[in-house]
Amino acid sequence: MPPELLRGRWHDRTPILYFGKADSLRERIRSLVRFGAGEPVGHWGGRYLWQLEGCEAFLVAWREVANPREIERDLLADFAAHFGRLPFANIVG
Repeated sequence: MPPELLRGRWHDRTPILYFGKADSLRERIRSLVRFGAGEPVGHWGGRYLWQLEGCEAFLVAWREVANPREIERDLLADFAAHFGRLPFANIVG
């Protein structure tokens, strides 16, 4: 992604870069890492994440829930309400 686009999406006030959901956490993280290694994997948030300095030290955290789509939607809505836009690497809300 062009550096000017990345700068325009950056949030100085939060350490949260991305919210996601997964049926398989192992596969979701594997896909993200493979994308970062340059493999042709469809993980579009990775286009933003892997261009950041220090990306190799990112912390991945998770929470198991019964209704991941609803929780992700709520997290994105709460974030946008507080910060005025989506997290850095969440392209679609």
